[in-house]
Amino acid sequence: MENVVGSSHRRLDGLFDLSRFEGDCVFFFDLEAVLSRAKSRWLNNRDRLQTICERQVKTIAPGDLLVFSETGFFLVAAAGAEADAHIRAGQVNLGLLQLFFGGQSLAPDQIVRMFRAATQEEVRAASPGFRPPVRVKESTRQGEAPAVSEGIQFAFTPIEDFRTGRISSLFCTPFRRNAFGTTYGYRALSESLKSDPAFDLSALEHALALTRRLIQSGLYAAVGTSVGYETLSRPRWREAYQQKLRDEQAMGNPLLLLKVDAVPVGITASRLADIVHCLRPFAKRVFVHLPQRTMPLSQTGLLGATGFVFSLSNGLADSQVTEETNRLIRFCMSQGALSSVDNIETLTQWDLVRAAGARFGAWVASDSNAQNADAHLATLARENAAVS
Repeated sequence: MENVVGSSHRRLDGLFDLSRFEGDCVFFFDLEAVLSRAKSRWLNNRDRLQTICERQVKTIAPGDLLVFSETGFFLVAAAGAEADAHIRAGQVNLGLLQLFFGGQSLAPDQIVRMFRAATQEEVRAASPGFRPPVRVKESTRQGEAPAVSEGIQFAFTPIEDFRTGRISSLFCTPFRRNAFGTTYGYRALSESLKSDPAFDLSALEHALALTRRLIQSGLYAAVGTSVGYETLSRPRWREAYQQKLRDEQAMGNPLLLLKVDAVPVGITASRLADIVHCLRPFAKRVFVHLPQRTMPLSQTGLLGATGFVFSLSNGLADSQVTEETNRLIRFCMSQGALSSVDNIETLTQWDLVRAAGARFGAWVASDSNAQNADAHLATLARENAAVS
């Protein structure tokens, strides 16, 4: 079971290029000790066990590296905050336990921590082809603006204020077209764009450009844009994003709205509060896109956000739509924050979200509502003319 696995890595001179990894966080998962104690059938099929581990890590921590040994595997965390690496390791641990012992509910004696902190020396001993990571200079450190991945474009989707029944915000929405259709949404596209903060910086520039046009036209609508949790958790990426906000005098922009997106599963409330507060000096309004069912919201202290967004799962039953909306509203009330629900698919869902008392709502992004800035400016101008 000795090899190195990574979805975005290549061999160089017989070794693996690990320049994307700082190597500060390495964990060893001792599978054999746990499975032997449990007398598990998984030990009888090492190839199957390896495949299961690869899939679990790819699902939870796609940016991390897997190095197998005789008795388990090493998880080499990608560059980023140490606390986030521990969260991912814990998630991998729980996911594997559920697969090994079956079901979502584990007995107390089945909840064990399979991993421990490890070193690169241990990884090299297990896999001689392992080469220590080389810390590379990021393009943003050199003042360069890296290009967004080819094929990514930006449109704007409307967000309605349920109290007024009018469009209150336009949200910068990335999309990519291919032979199979169009993929919309930050989280759907950001996984493949984690090599630098260019994606978030480009989205911010599009949003700022629209705010300038709205102000010049005498029209009013907030303009939102997402910034990834990962961008804000990496010191140099965060500094680059903050500097952009500072250069654009974003704090004085009455229309700009920032939303922290792609928040990882298992994040603590204190960590999320830190992320929100790192944006507070640079923007008047900061929303957070809550991960689905990952945080005990009733036990969360004040996070300091202006509002919180929750996405309905595709095909959600009507009863669950009301339940999830009510849960979000209760949480927002405890935070003194605004509530917003997006990814609404049907008129029935729209009516349920509005009836539950959410402040804002947005349809699932599609070709019909994700339009360019000119189209939305024309719509807002017509609405204003009709009201006047």
